Amino acid sequence: MDLIEKEFSNRAIILGGIYLFQQSDAIDVVNKCKELQLNILGVDSYEIIGNSILPKEILDCSINANEGNWSEAIRFIQEPFNQGLVFEIVYDN
Repeated sequence: MDLIEKEFSNRAIILGGIYLFQQSDAIDVVNKCKELQLNILGVDSYEIIGNSILPKEILDCSINANEGNWSEAIRFIQEPFNQGLVFEIVYDN
């Protein structure tokens, strides 16, 4: 378990080993990554259906991984098409 998972595990929905966060918690995770200078590699949004998750949208930042991508990640999380979904944040560690 890394530092982010340790700090935010009590705010995560963990399904299939994936840490998923509600919108405000996902933004907090991104901000913590920025504080720790952990680059965002991507953000995936999911719909929870029962005990399963359905992938919805993907933000792939891996090409620009050395640029942090924190603002892009927050903008993606706040997009109207992602309202009501949960998010997996993929970052360097």
